[in-house]
Amino acid sequence: MDSLLLESPETAHDTRFLAAAEEATVAALLRCCLREVAGPRGEVWPVPPYLFLRMAGTLIRVRASGGTALRFDGTPAWLEDGEWRPLTSRLLIALVQAGLGEDGEGNEEFGVQVAASREAIRTILAARERAVPPESPWLASEPGSYTHLRAHETSAQLVCRLL
Repeated sequence: MDSLLLESPETAHDTRFLAAAEEATVAALLRCCLREVAGPRGEVWPVPPYLFLRMAGTLIRVRASGGTALRFDGTPAWLEDGEWRPLTSRLLIALVQAGLGEDGEGNEEFGVQVAASREAIRTILAARERAVPPESPWLASEPGSYTHLRAHETSAQLVCRLL
C-alpha cells in the first residue's frame, strides 16, 4: 500500500500554514487555560473589550466576544516590562507547565503534545490546499467527508466496493 503523502516540498515550509496553526493552537490552549486553570483560581477578569487572566504570575490579555461561545478577536498578548507582546504557543505552554507545577500537577508530555498538535494542524492545512474536491456533490458534502459513503448505498454495494 502506498503511504498517504500529506505534505509536498512546496508547502513544507509555507509560513501561511504555520501561522494559522499557531493561531489555532494559542486560541484552543488559551480557552482551556481560562476554563480549567485561571478561571477556577479566580485569575480571570473582564475589562471590556478585553479579558485578562494571570498564568504563573504573567498577565495575559485578549479581545474577547461571544459570551459562553468565547471568541478571540485579535492576537492574545502578555505583559513584559510594561509592553504588550504577542503571546506564542511556546510561551503559553511554559506558563501552563509552570502553573500546573505550582500545584504539583506537572505533565512532562504536555509541551510535546501541544507542539505535535500544532504541527498536525499545519500539515492538514497544507494538504487541504492541494486536495482536489470530489466531483460528486454527495462526497463533497459534510456527511460524505467523514463517511465516504455514496448516497443510498446498500450494505451489499458498500461491501463490494470496499473489497
